[in-house]
Amino acid sequence: MSKTKKDLPITKAVIDPSSFNGEVAPKDQNFEVAIEAGTIDDILKSGILDEIKDRPVEPLNICTTYFLFDQGKAERFVFLGIVNQETQAGEELPAIVLVDEDRNTYTNMGCVLVATFIERQIPIGTPVEITWTKTKPTKSGGNVRLWSVKKLSV
Repeated sequence: MSKTKKDLPITKAVIDPSSFNGEVAPKDQNFEVAIEAGTIDDILKSGILDEIKDRPVEPLNICTTYFLFDQGKAERFVFLGIVNQETQAGEELPAIVLVDEDRNTYTNMGCVLVATFIERQIPIGTPVEITWTKTKPTKSGGNVRLWSVKKLSV
């Protein structure tokens, strides 16, 4: 028996910060964005492709851009969760996912910023104002960015 379009599972593409149980970053997480329980044959038989031209487009673009904050400039977003994102060096690190008022989605991998969302267990859907306040030198000779993260009243 093939699966109908209603039977196909919806996978979770973001991580809820409250699921970390005190950890600073997700560890050994494998996030599948593809349909887990269906095969290509199931998808072809489901009828979803026959209706694809008539389906409305949702307003949120799910492809994200890395957001570069300007120091001292407050930016407002709604928090969408945390995903693992590959760095230029090929290492996977957690990144926050944000959406702005124009429904553009962004990620940012700043370790202090991401840790703030994880440690404070900011719920998905929370409107926030984020400001890169300053850069502080570390003892190892690097730099770390410091942030202001404020929840907005709802």
